[in-house]
Amino acid sequence: MDDQTLPSPIDEVSLNDVPRRLALGDYKVLKITTSLDLDDILKTYHVAINAFGLNQKDKKQSYKGICLQYKDGEDKYFGGLDRYEANKQDLKIYHKKNEIGLALDHLFYQLAPLTLTRGRFLKMHPGFHLATHSDNSPRLHIALFTAPTAVFQFDKDHYHIPADGHAYVINTCRQHSYQNALDTERVHLIFDVGQPHQIELVGLLDELLTSNQKKVVQTLIEATPRLDNFQCQSCSAKAQNDVLFIELQPAERLLQSENYFLVCDRCRTDFTTWLGNQKPGEKSYALKWLKQFSNFRNVNERVRRIIEAFQN
Repeated sequence: MDDQTLPSPIDEVSLNDVPRRLALGDYKVLKITTSLDLDDILKTYHVAINAFGLNQKDKKQSYKGICLQYKDGEDKYFGGLDRYEANKQDLKIYHKKNEIGLALDHLFYQLAPLTLTRGRFLKMHPGFHLATHSDNSPRLHIALFTAPTAVFQFDKDHYHIPADGHAYVINTCRQHSYQNALDTERVHLIFDVGQPHQIELVGLLDELLTSNQKKVVQTLIEATPRLDNFQCQSCSAKAQNDVLFIELQPAERLLQSENYFLVCDRCRTDFTTWLGNQKPGEKSYALKWLKQFSNFRNVNERVRRIIEAFQN
């Protein structure tokens, strides 16, 4: 970046407004107005690298890191470092916290309602450049060490993420590149940001639903466990009140009992973490997930009729 070129302006949004913007996808960079304890994050970073060190990311000597989260079967501290391409056979969901993640558990709580996975401290050497690419999900960045000439580039727009104690959401699903400053190491805490859970997205439709319609939605949610005999439609285990939506739009779909099915708490958690690795654009994430993980083996006749009607 030319030192005389000014960075592009960044939208500032409240934490509660981030899910709406994620759903719309109408942004490149968002600054979350919530203030974070940067000193505490820095302290955790130094403790982590002193205890475990840093490993190369993507086999690059000038780009290293250590993880806060992991998935079963992979190294707790370095398994989630490298870039990967998600597909139906290999959905890597890094949501379990190691000691480093647990030390920052309050940060996960503070940044709710966002679903944060694959947390990593990443250190980039001076002058390091990431070629143009896109990622599987948006990223949340908290800068610890940086310089003004370290920038994300989206076509002609470029954005600097300052170490100002705020989190920034980057729409890395878009084509972008990154250029670090020539004379400064960059250290960021970075998370994959899950797409908002469908039940949270109902809040986005508040302006489209009357108060009476909202009561209808709540009644249907409460009735679904009885309609599905308190049985999870994914794994057939006993379930209580975790409901998934087949479609969110048009809003009228929320007023139909044929738009809901019951899952257990474990499957609801699995769905939420799986959803974080999906790109926008699916007509029904819930049915895609249900087919992928159980191939509709455990659905009852009611839900099977709903699926057949939806597919037709």
